[in-house]
Amino acid sequence: MTPNLRLRTATRDDLETVAKVIAEVSEGITDTLFQGVIAAMPPEKVLELAFSRSISTYTPENVILAEVDGRVGGLLFSYAADEQQVPGEMRVFLKEERIRAVEPVLTAKVENALWVNTLWVSESLRGAHLGALLIRFARKTALDRGLSTVGLFCWADNEAARRFYLREGFTAVQTIRAGEFGEALRNRHPAGGIVFSMQCPAGAAGG
Repeated sequence: MTPNLRLRTATRDDLETVAKVIAEVSEGITDTLFQGVIAAMPPEKVLELAFSRSISTYTPENVILAEVDGRVGGLLFSYAADEQQVPGEMRVFLKEERIRAVEPVLTAKVENALWVNTLWVSESLRGAHLGALLIRFARKTALDRGLSTVGLFCWADNEAARRFYLREGFTAVQTIRAGEFGEALRNRHPAGGIVFSMQCPAGAAGG
């Protein structure tokens, strides 16, 4: 890994980048939730607005950015799994069918875990072990918070991500069938999704 690396908590100045990355990695979830909710506002801008208002877990304090040579090259968005739910604020302004279409992801969780909502590494830095570094950071965060596990959701058709998580020590603990999602997500991800979990024994946080 390049020595010109810095991990830092996101600030409000980063929210445009944060929202764009999360929308991209979600592979249709952000679009399903927010497309057309606010006239002429793209889904990632609605997500950015949610972060700017710190709605539920959508707060910059839950986002770690990895800067390489002064540019954002990786992102980790995580929080305690017991906070993994459909935010009440979303139920107020989103139609119920939008929420039902993605609810299996928004409510998936692993007990006593740090929930990784989004893990992303810039394409230009893949293979540089930045993803593994962010997983180690997540594991350490879990232990620091008294949690024993790291959990996350991955689309089953994302073979590269699945191989990465298995290589990093995760185990598939739940399958979410495509039929549980709304039509657009069923069509985009006919294999459904997988919940992964990794135990974090004390003293194994890594560097």
